[in-house]
Amino acid sequence: MKTLIYGAGLLGRKAYSILKSRDDLKIVGFLDDAPLMTESLVCGIPVIGQGRDLRRLMREGIGAICTTLFDGEARIEISRLCERIGFEIIAAISPESNIDPEAVIGTGNIISENVSIGKGVVVGDCCFIAPGIRLGIGENVEDGTNLQIMDSGSTPHKRKNITVLSEDWR
Repeated sequence: MKTLIYGAGLLGRKAYSILKSRDDLKIVGFLDDAPLMTESLVCGIPVIGQGRDLRRLMREGIGAICTTLFDGEARIEISRLCERIGFEIIAAISPESNIDPEAVIGTGNIISENVSIGKGVVVGDCCFIAPGIRLGIGENVEDGTNLQIMDSGSTPHKRKNITVLSEDWR
């Protein structure tokens, strides 16, 4: 299926690195709302438009999208818009992650390598889970949450549905 990645930044590149090996998808381009990104190449793939081009791209036969904006609330909003237009929302889940079969994983998530999601964990929609995160029984993740581990000198903080954890959190 022809697929877009919405967001050509670091998270978009992460999603591309996960999705490029899937036989059922053909990544045909990135979308990015930054005007300077238009017509550039990211990971050798063209940036073929902005959010305003979604309906046109759907009419041109692109059927799936992975949204990779870092702001979790924006990622949810864009994913819902894309779904209303008719796109299938694609998750980018690394084959190098360890997800228990009894975990419940929502749609449109980006789950990195070296992530462990245990039995009974519920991960909402449109979440980003960075390398090294371990989620066990009873640790549920709300829609649009970003989880990442910063180096040990960082201070844990939470803002605008973005959770950043220091290494001593483990």
